[in-house]
Amino acid sequence: MSAYEPGRVRICGGDGAPLCDDLTILSGDGGRQVAAVLEHLARVQQVKALVNPVSALAGAVSVELVEARPGEVSVPADRPPLRPGGDGAVHLRYRREQGQWVPPTVFVRLRNDSGRRLFFVLLDITERHRAHATLFPGDHVAPGHVGAALYGRPVELRLPAGSPLARGATTRDWLVLLAAEEEFNSLPFELPAVAEASSGPARAPLAVTGLLGRLGLAAEHRDAGAIEGAACDWGTVAVPVVTGVPTGHSLAEPIREPA
Repeated sequence: MSAYEPGRVRICGGDGAPLCDDLTILSGDGGRQVAAVLEHLARVQQVKALVNPVSALAGAVSVELVEARPGEVSVPADRPPLRPGGDGAVHLRYRREQGQWVPPTVFVRLRNDSGRRLFFVLLDITERHRAHATLFPGDHVAPGHVGAALYGRPVELRLPAGSPLARGATTRDWLVLLAAEEEFNSLPFELPAVAEASSGPARAPLAVTGLLGRLGLAAEHRDAGAIEGAACDWGTVAVPVVTGVPTGHSLAEPIREPA
């Protein structure tokens, strides 16, 4: 974090890149705003980095992104998943249709190759540091079976609202699969975008069930101490997804939002 101009603060990651828009320090609540944003970013990082190094589920659960072809409305069972690039991320691109940029769509499969019935939640952590479970809020998946985001419908990935469709523009999502032997509540893991971090009072603790639910509450409120009831196994899988606008079209060609 650096105050590179009077009244302005920039928060950067380890690589020096800004993590969010610069904060303009106003008289009165300026320091409180900075503290709220820093706490929010720390919570998102904790959720993203949540891992169980001794889980027997390692390698037995996975997130697969599958090409969605025109006209398809349900996830194909046997189509091979898209492979990540050299940076470990799955790369998706906007395409041109009738002079317009159209965002990519994929199916998202959640595979349980373990021998146990598991409870899955799929989080989407966006580049604006929002964490939500809209794609798969929580359900059991039988051993050897596959769950699907949005009840098997295609998932559209696009640049954040308000971002211009400039050639070369990209955004990154993290799809984080939480898997456990017992049911848990996804709500403690959900966080608003960082721009809303200081827009209101802190959320009160919710009724939390299950080991992963307690872990989520600890990540949200940063409470120290041991997690009780750690008998059930749990694990996580994180898949980065980069969505971008190609650069190969003529610069003279106008860019328009999809109708």
